[in-house]
Amino acid sequence: VLALMPGRAQIAPRVQSDYCYQLLAADRLYEGLGLTSLQPVAPLQPWDWQYDWGFLTQWPPGFALLICGVRAIFGLTTVVACQWISVGACAAALLGWFLWVKRIVPPGAAGMLLAGVAAGCALPITFLVEPSTDVLLVALLPFVLLLAVGNGDREAGSGEQPWRPSTIRLCFLGLAVGGLVWIRYAAVFAAPAVGCYLIIRWWLCRGVRFRQIM
Repeated sequence: VLALMPGRAQIAPRVQSDYCYQLLAADRLYEGLGLTSLQPVAPLQPWDWQYDWGFLTQWPPGFALLICGVRAIFGLTTVVACQWISVGACAAALLGWFLWVKRIVPPGAAGMLLAGVAAGCALPITFLVEPSTDVLLVALLPFVLLLAVGNGDREAGSGEQPWRPSTIRLCFLGLAVGGLVWIRYAAVFAAPAVGCYLIIRWWLCRGVRFRQIM
């Protein structure tokens, strides 16, 4: 449905300055020149060296690698690949936040409606056309939260056995949270946030072993 919105493909994407370097790195990687880009132009740069083409270090490589992969598989241009990535991420964000909010609202038609409205408010319409790593984080974060919570909240209120996730599942959760940093460096804050949640849960109900959290 998002892909079929009238006029979406005709809207020229507004590429912000940071993403110009990432899209350029995706182009060069696709052409076999490595994940390299130009030196960022910014005031008060804290480095003295100069270069024409250098390895992409100012930003994490996940977005550029994803763009290059979509280009290689479907034979698209960089801008069109970004647009389809944005559409897919927006769809995943709507689904993910709907599932997350639905867990914490009362069941029934009113809860379904509230979850749908909340999911629709999770991301701006500009994410559909503008290249951005933010849309990927908005799309992936609810699934990370669902993975962290599991069925614990429902079980805690139903009198069933307390939530006891396996160590393998928690390791997968740690890899998923750490993987967000490959998309945006600021996602490093997601790891301690989820860790604090698990520690609080361990402290309150002992449903998680401390060695699993570690």
